[in-house]
Amino acid sequence: MSSQFGSVNPYASSPLSYAPRQQREQAPGSLLAPAMALIAIAGLGLAVSVYNFALSFGQAHIDPSAPEFVREFQRGTVGPVATALQGGFAMLNVFIIVCAVQMMKLQSWGMAVAGSVLAMLNIGSCCCVVGIPVGLWSLAVLMSPDIITIFSAARSQNQMA
Repeated sequence: MSSQFGSVNPYASSPLSYAPRQQREQAPGSLLAPAMALIAIAGLGLAVSVYNFALSFGQAHIDPSAPEFVREFQRGTVGPVATALQGGFAMLNVFIIVCAVQMMKLQSWGMAVAGSVLAMLNIGSCCCVVGIPVGLWSLAVLMSPDIITIFSAARSQNQMA
């Protein structure tokens, strides 16, 4: 800006003037809330999966008075198959947490979408019961044109830096 008396800021043309640093875009609150919910759901799923993973190495506790299908389920909670399944679900939950962090940092829209979908499909330890509404919520936020624009602006800003 200038007036009839010249520049309003006499130091604007000074060789010591500093251009303001470009600030990285901040994730809006509408994006932070579902990302934190994804982290909470995946954290809970991770805790349960790690607990079940540790239990899968032990002995099966079979209730002799239970119906046959319950006894079969109890037998299936230990052994190499149960260990592999619980380890896989633990890794899935870690990946969902990584995707949610990428979502909060505005670094990867694709990973944020993948984490939202995986939260809905995470059937280990019944985490899909809460994961379905949280995943749908985060997908609805991620599909907003404003959020897509923010992610693409952050990506182009990262490429320029």
